[in-house]
Amino acid sequence: MSARAWAALLERYGQAVVLRRGEMEISCRAFLQPIRDTGGEQQLPSPLGLRREDRFLYLGGSGQPLELGDQVAWGGGDYEVVSTHPICLGTQVWYIWAVLCPMDKEAQG
Repeated sequence: MSARAWAALLERYGQAVVLRRGEMEISCRAFLQPIRDTGGEQQLPSPLGLRREDRFLYLGGSGQPLELGDQVAWGGGDYEVVSTHPICLGTQVWYIWAVLCPMDKEAQG
């Protein structure tokens, strides 16, 4: 698959997302889906109540690299980047692979 074919797939089938780094916001497209972990709970107890433990896989274009702590707005929710890696073929970055964690609404406000 060529980089051009990957970009065409993102444009046609990717979900609309907004990447946030500080005050900067970038609208783009990416593939997102829940990471299904059959061995763990989606919510775990914490001293302040239940805490979400679900994670989401993000596959995005090479032109929009992510950094730890960046935020992604998608589907009415906000997510924080907890892991990110550029996926390369040779020396060229083909796409960005990341794991997102839902952000706590109380922590945002």
